[in-house]
Amino acid sequence: MQGNDAVVTTRLSRRRMLLLSMQVAGAGLVAGLLTACGQQASAPAAPPTEAAKPAAPAAAATTAPAKPTEAAKPTEAAKPAAPAAAAATTAPASKPAGATGGTLRVGHISNPSQLDPHRSVAGFDKHVSLSVYEALVGMDRSLHLVPGLAESWDSPDMVNWTFKLRKGVKFHDGTDFNAQAVKFNIERIKDPATKSSIAGQISIIDHVDVADDYTAKIVTKSPYANLPALLADRHGYVNSPTAVQKGGADYGVTSMVGTGPFKFVEWRQNDKVILEKNPNYWDPARPKVDRIEIGIIVDDNVRLANVKTGQLDATYSLAFKDIQPLRSDKSLQLVEAPGLAFWNTYIHAQNPPFNNLALRQAWAYTIDREAILQAAAFGSGSVANTVFSPAFADYYQKDLKPLPRDLDMAKKKLAEGGQPNGFEFEFVAINVGPYQTIAQILQAQAAEVGIKANINVMDDAAWSVRNNTTCDVMAGQSIWTGRVDLDSTLAGMFDPDGSSCKGGRYNIPAVNDLIRKARGAKDVAERQQIYSQIGKLAVENVMDLQLIYPATSVVLSPKVGGFQVWSDGFMRWDEVTIQG
Repeated sequence: MQGNDAVVTTRLSRRRMLLLSMQVAGAGLVAGLLTACGQQASAPAAPPTEAAKPAAPAAAATTAPAKPTEAAKPTEAAKPAAPAAAAATTAPASKPAGATGGTLRVGHISNPSQLDPHRSVAGFDKHVSLSVYEALVGMDRSLHLVPGLAESWDSPDMVNWTFKLRKGVKFHDGTDFNAQAVKFNIERIKDPATKSSIAGQISIIDHVDVADDYTAKIVTKSPYANLPALLADRHGYVNSPTAVQKGGADYGVTSMVGTGPFKFVEWRQNDKVILEKNPNYWDPARPKVDRIEIGIIVDDNVRLANVKTGQLDATYSLAFKDIQPLRSDKSLQLVEAPGLAFWNTYIHAQNPPFNNLALRQAWAYTIDREAILQAAAFGSGSVANTVFSPAFADYYQKDLKPLPRDLDMAKKKLAEGGQPNGFEFEFVAINVGPYQTIAQILQAQAAEVGIKANINVMDDAAWSVRNNTTCDVMAGQSIWTGRVDLDSTLAGMFDPDGSSCKGGRYNIPAVNDLIRKARGAKDVAERQQIYSQIGKLAVENVMDLQLIYPATSVVLSPKVGGFQVWSDGFMRWDEVTIQG
């Protein structure tokens, strides 16, 4: 069932309940139970091949390098949180690139919420927008910061920043890219009338000055070492001011105009998004294909079947049950890599019943993450404990433990929270990927102590509006796709000033203070100490439930060449080729 009012009332079988709620001893036991329940069992999934990790990633710069293919080498003072991920030369990849031209057909997991990057509320939208828009600051495949639309940047004090812009770049509509366009876009995000989902995270910027056509000066309200990393994400995407003003309320639906390697042609709602090559792109070596057709196919099985039959050339967000068989399927290409994302149970702690900490803790004590890993992810990935995934080598807290599954403690917390017999709440799950399965697992586990989770299945765009805009939900199951800038993750999820929900989903003063303190931290050691405190407080206060760190998996037709996985898990198609 789908839609806002589609409440799942199906009861799980006794065996399925056993699988979902028991302590899982290993993948072999899971496979046996799946077979007993009539589901196809596969061998325990082998971990994805992991490429070499750089010893010390360069994440930001006081002065960026001149060459876009080289990672910035920062001074320690300006180095923000950065992931250690696969180096570009060793990134998991498809076969080498072939001849240019042709149409690439891609299967996408959901209808976008919005193609205006400043108003988008769904993480999956970025799979589309990355082909059309570019950020002020670029990233390489291992997420080191490199020149983007800004060729260099520097700051003497982490407050006054100077960005030197790339010359000769035009938007797809012919408008010149310049410092005035940068000022326009940042001010547009900050303008309440835009209703941007990222306005809170960019509120650290006080103002933007235009020094000359190709020099933008950005002033922050306080020292902020992470500004370049922030501007490497949607916060730094630059739309054509002309197109935004012309499109009005329809911008992002009937038009999207950036400077990227592909131009927007058409968005057929719930059908496909069509892009074509930007012939005037500033890098003449890219893109390789002439056209991309991004088909919107929610069903995982249908997307994969279409790749197998040649109706699609690529798809991602695969069903985990399919990964092991695909590893041995020589007729297709499977590319896998670890990344920044984590399966997240969003909790709105500003709304009853979860404004009661004891009730949040009661739910947390019912959860068996290993059972979720085996039953929903078929062993692909790893159990999560924090928003700092293992890809963030400097900041991952491997010794931090989430609240364990302890039903006696769960009952004690229910009594402490004034609900000794349990409580009931709406639990939203998006209708793509494994999220309904995860919700059912959590539902079954919680039911053992009288907590009743009423699952409401919604499409991703509708859920994202409720989670980020109306903020009227109690809890929901989805994914946090990850960001190279850890501060924007913390601000968006935990900081009331950075949240798109008025007043924030959480407002815990000790956490708020630490988030602000980390922004001015001058070195990795200081930041590690601060983030360690945040991690511990997040567990104690049950600030969402991070469940699993999934691997990024992409399946490709043998006709596709030149594809590589980026550590943030988002798809880039500008270097991909397709055989006729």
